Amino acid sequence: MDTKLIAKILPTKKDGKRAIGTGYPIAEGLVLTARHVVVFDERDKAVPIAIEWPDSKHSDTNVTEFVWVSDEHDMAILRCQTPPNMSLSSGLLASRDPKSHEQWSGYGYPAIGKEAESGLREKIPVMGEFFPPNVATPKLTISCKSDALEKAGWCGLSGAPVFHGPQLFAIITATPQRRDECFTAISIPWLIQNDQEFQEITGIQGQIQKHQKFVAEQKRQISEVLSKMTAENLLFKQIVGHLKLNIEHMSDKKLTDKLLEAFEQDDLAVLDMLLRAGADAFKQDSGESIRQNLRQLFCLFAGLMAPECQAIRQALINLPVRTAMAAELSLAALYDTNPEFVRHDGKVHGRHTINADVFTRETGWSQTEFIKDATETIYRAIHKAPPPEPLDAFELEALNSTIKQRQNRSLNQLHRLELNRRDANLTNNPLLDAANCQALIAADCLPDLPIVHYGEAAAEKEAKLSAKITELFNILETSQPST
Repeated sequence: MDTKLIAKILPTKKDGKRAIGTGYPIAEGLVLTARHVVVFDERDKAVPIAIEWPDSKHSDTNVTEFVWVSDEHDMAILRCQTPPNMSLSSGLLASRDPKSHEQWSGYGYPAIGKEAESGLREKIPVMGEFFPPNVATPKLTISCKSDALEKAGWCGLSGAPVFHGPQLFAIITATPQRRDECFTAISIPWLIQNDQEFQEITGIQGQIQKHQKFVAEQKRQISEVLSKMTAENLLFKQIVGHLKLNIEHMSDKKLTDKLLEAFEQDDLAVLDMLLRAGADAFKQDSGESIRQNLRQLFCLFAGLMAPECQAIRQALINLPVRTAMAAELSLAALYDTNPEFVRHDGKVHGRHTINADVFTRETGWSQTEFIKDATETIYRAIHKAPPPEPLDAFELEALNSTIKQRQNRSLNQLHRLELNRRDANLTNNPLLDAANCQALIAADCLPDLPIVHYGEAAAEKEAKLSAKITELFNILETSQPST
């Protein structure tokens, strides 16, 4: 959650006074809030709604368009001018239901945040726990720990975002009558799964279809790898044996179906089985064919675990994952490419990553110098050769064209800049500045270059998957090909 993006929504009432609510941007130009914050009888419809972001010193005082209003769910999406250079996390909108007793947190502008001297509403934090969700309804009950003693103290909190980790799970629509009562919020995962209009407006429908296409291609390639392996192949036989199947009646088609069926039941168990099957096969033959088959199968199945997040291609992609390994999987699903890993200095990352630690200058480095150095670094990484002097408009156009052309499964060379936000050594890195990122991917520079931030959150199962990929490299590196 980026606390600077907590929006103060200010509709004008017929008596000339301002009402106050809360909202949060879910995409550039779109703010999500509760319907009753902006649709009520006392509102003066002749006066545009104002939305302010006090921390960013940004506001839009001429908001008139309601992109989506749901009377049934008490939700609304407003079109407005969101803060410039804002960066929303890819996968901002949660797609899974919250679990009972998971912690939630948020911010808003309730009456209890009113300053005595100025009378202005300050942003205050709220937090609590989720109750067990009822999947038949979008309404969530959430407990709250706070200082408001009466309902009046909560006025202004409607529309506030409900976060768990980096993901938005709900929007508050009703506040308690007493301190010991609970909030009501509308579930984002429920809307993603059940409300077609919400899917279309937010672009989620297209992203879901894109992910389904990615998954289908991963499965097709798994079938293709197995089709090239015969029943005499040692790895094929070991996989069949570990699945406790009969090798005599096993075709590649049947094995594909059995593996995918088992994966649906327990994805991590299938990856573990592949590792054990590979290790056993290497005891008899560590030839290059078996090594390639094991690596391909493992990476294709790992790709099926790529987060089904509502990511979009944008200037700066903030991924809610902790490791470069998970960043590679997320980007594979986003760009519909095959995940491809390498290990360097004990760390697993995408093969075509350009790590941000190549930029080591001190704070004060001008944007012009950064762009020059960055484009030269990217050229070297892609072409494995020094760039021409100078890298003019023609060379930049050709470089960007190369970057874009390689973002497909046939070439599978997803070059991008990556920065681990948890790395203390990168505190002053120019890629932390959204303005630098925007300048680098401007239309006259490298508009098709992904710039990826990760490290501030962990995806579900990421730690266990990371350990298994590390184990894959250990097996591959300790089993030398036979000569």
